[in-house]
Amino acid sequence: MRKFKPHVDSLGLTLPQWRVIRALAENDTLPATQLADRCAVLPSSMTRILNSLIERKLVEAAHDEDGRRRSVRLTAGGTAIYSAMADKSEAIYHAIEQRFSTSKMNALLELLDQLKTAADGLEDANLPPVTLPAGAASQP
Repeated sequence: MRKFKPHVDSLGLTLPQWRVIRALAENDTLPATQLADRCAVLPSSMTRILNSLIERKLVEAAHDEDGRRRSVRLTAGGTAIYSAMADKSEAIYHAIEQRFSTSKMNALLELLDQLKTAADGLEDANLPPVTLPAGAASQP
């Protein structure tokens, strides 16, 4: 992500905010929960990211057929920021892929998808319990 940071910083965005803008540019309108999943961001973090982008008028609420979910889309300003960065972003991805190789990149993406599927399939009951070490103070 270090290769992208200077470009994202120049737009006054954080890397997670850029991921959200990019995901929305590629999908038009998305429910916040699906957007969090696509951007690999916790739902609570997605709420903060969206509130910041809405405050900056880069993202706006969108009508959701379900009515129970919070859906969002890019505004004209968000689309303009995406357009300003998209070519640079693609050039960086292309340079990385050329150096790493297309076949390795595809294999890596496939393995990451398999890892996500495996992790998503874990039942919480099968995970070790969360316990604080002796002497550690709990957070309220």
